[in-house]
Amino acid sequence: MTTTRIDMVRRANRRKTESLDALEDKNDATRAPRELPDEGANPENLVVGPMLSEPVQRALNALPEEFRAVVALADMEQLDYADVSRVLQVPIGTVRSRLHRGRALLRKSLAAYVENPHD
Repeated sequence: MTTTRIDMVRRANRRKTESLDALEDKNDATRAPRELPDEGANPENLVVGPMLSEPVQRALNALPEEFRAVVALADMEQLDYADVSRVLQVPIGTVRSRLHRGRALLRKSLAAYVENPHD
């Protein structure tokens, strides 16, 4: 049930739509055309993404579910603490503590992939 709710929030946040017909005003010929955002892939993500995705995905999968859900919603879906709290139906303090612990576990799991400037 938690996964289903997380998926619902992801879909809702991913696609914000508004009718182009409703924005069109045929009486105002001087109005500037509406610009649509480019939702194409970021070039940096195309290069770096595949290198990081497998280790990060393994590290995320290794997290206990309670930490994984909070990290996914807060860091990956960029929901604020109040939204994460509502989705998971836990107090904000619990969101903060789980996020802190989840990030610490991820940091420990991914330490081997980070270059140490002191070496």
